[in-house]
Amino acid sequence: MKSVNNSVMIKGNKYGIIVVLNPDMAFDELKELVADKFKESSKFFENAKMAISFEGRILTNEEQQDILDIIEKNTDMQIVCVI
Repeated sequence: MKSVNNSVMIKGNKYGIIVVLNPDMAFDELKELVADKFKESSKFFENAKMAISFEGRILTNEEQQDILDIIEKNTDMQIVCVI
């Protein structure tokens, strides 16, 4: 069984953040972990304007939008573009 602690990772770079997603986890479970991870980090991202990219898992447009909605709901971060 894989550790859920590493199923969603947030990495920073000079352009914004990279969200690394576990490719093997059920998407509904992954969405819950994304929500938890960004809730925990919400103070760090307060009023930030960020570019975002995704790694580790190929997302459909709908899945990508779901993740973006979750991030916006759980932080005050403004996502300016998806790379």
